[in-house]
Amino acid sequence: MRMKKLKKSTLAAFSIAIVLAACTGATPVEVPMPTYSIRLSMSGSGDFGTMQPGDQPEARTVTVTNTGNQATGALSVALSRGSLSPFALSAVSIPSIGVDGSAEFTVVPKSSGVGPSIEMITVTGGNNIAANLAVMVTVDSSVYRISLQDSTAKNLIAPGSAYAFPTLNYSYTVPPELSVIVQNTGNQALTDLTAEITAGGESYTLTGGDIGGLLPGAYAAPFSVRPKTGLGEGTHTATVQVSGSSIAAVSFTVNFTVGIYTISLDIAPHGDFGQIQPGVPSSPRTVTVTNMGRQPTGLLTAALSGDNPNSFILSKITIENLAVGLTDTFTVTPKTSLNAGDYRATVIVFGSYGITAELGVSFTMPPVYTVSLAIDGGGDFGVTTAPRTVTVTNTGNQPAGALTIALSGTNPGSFTLSKTAISNLAPNGTDTFTIAPKTGIASGSHTATITVSGSNNITAGANVSVTVNALTPAATPIADPPGGSYYEGQEVALITATAGAIIYYTLDGAAPTSANERYAHEISLPTGVTTIKAIAVKDGMSDSAVMSETYTIEE
Repeated sequence: MRMKKLKKSTLAAFSIAIVLAACTGATPVEVPMPTYSIRLSMSGSGDFGTMQPGDQPEARTVTVTNTGNQATGALSVALSRGSLSPFALSAVSIPSIGVDGSAEFTVVPKSSGVGPSIEMITVTGGNNIAANLAVMVTVDSSVYRISLQDSTAKNLIAPGSAYAFPTLNYSYTVPPELSVIVQNTGNQALTDLTAEITAGGESYTLTGGDIGGLLPGAYAAPFSVRPKTGLGEGTHTATVQVSGSSIAAVSFTVNFTVGIYTISLDIAPHGDFGQIQPGVPSSPRTVTVTNMGRQPTGLLTAALSGDNPNSFILSKITIENLAVGLTDTFTVTPKTSLNAGDYRATVIVFGSYGITAELGVSFTMPPVYTVSLAIDGGGDFGVTTAPRTVTVTNTGNQPAGALTIALSGTNPGSFTLSKTAISNLAPNGTDTFTIAPKTGIASGSHTATITVSGSNNITAGANVSVTVNALTPAATPIADPPGGSYYEGQEVALITATAGAIIYYTLDGAAPTSANERYAHEISLPTGVTTIKAIAVKDGMSDSAVMSETYTIEE
């Protein structure tokens, strides 16, 4: 029998075993020889069959199993044709595989070239590890293929994909439609193409399914798929398939969801606000929105429509979402700056899925004839006399007609008006005039009432007042020399202690005023009896008391 030559490492192992046996007296144990080997296996056949250029076949898994009694060490994975191979690998190396262990990688055809191709997958490693696995594929030069496209969105419909129609409310009347275009994307003419619903047809209608023949690159007239009306709540699914004598059938699914989406509106206490007065704020009324359906509402919008939508104000126009059974509120308020008449509008709340609900609101604006007065700076003048502006505003909803401006009250003569009439004021229109205290009126408090009046019982008033402070009198003049009997002529000087005051005098015994002789120099008295009367006058002060001195000049 021929002996197999052992490696040095093996001989060393045997030598150690013999020495140990000799030293211990034990029976020698034979140490097995190390082995390095692997096995390749594939999920499915190595023959990928026939495919067409552009196809995307599924990859197949190659399993590498360690069939030796030693770890494999790092392994290399390669194809016999290298980069020119019609196949592609998921890995070019595998880490060391332990005893009884395994590792995987995948191989897939590139679908390039034409005709049959055979390839060898080789896995190699140290210690002379090597294993091969043959794979093959046939690429047919005749390409029979179609693509499907959504004609509205211009999106391709991938085989096996799902198309979702928009979700609608159970009360929908016009179902949505999907229009599909078939294109021949192969290089061969196609015949007998048809589109049909193969499952779920009880919920859908397909129109234009007899497509017929189609040349390479050509588009067919679109066929359409539409949900039927009257479908119940829930999701309705169907399978649409396009097939022909030379192609593998291409199918996709369609889904259409019908939900019960409904809301109710309620306004408390009711939608008729009755009569509204111009300029008088009206109390808002609350509108309650309730989700009466079986799905969340999504975003809702509140709006006004009808005959007079601009005659009301909504407190908000969006409601983010309402869960089933929940409510939200907003208010509606009439506007108050409107002409006389009846006003009506519709409050509507709407959203997706055909959600809509509405209710009516109304009010009456009667003819109103009113005006208001506003004094710039207020009606109390204090101690000032500068004119102040009075603004008259038509606060009604009808033309005011001719208006009269008058003063009444305790001291109407203490004030003056810039005008006494206004020809007309339109609703919300304004006009102005001024009022001012008169000068020279007596000291004390002066009050009056401004009244603006007109037809249709129009009347409005505002009070005014002014305070006239008592003035300090100028100092009474003094005569030098004073009155008396003298035996010779006299030159009489008049003086006052008030600086800047002017002295006026008389010689005939009459009471002096600022219209009399102004004192400028000493007064020469004639023989006989003369009475000098004088006053001191200064702006900002009251006139002084009258000085009276009588002189007798003897002959």
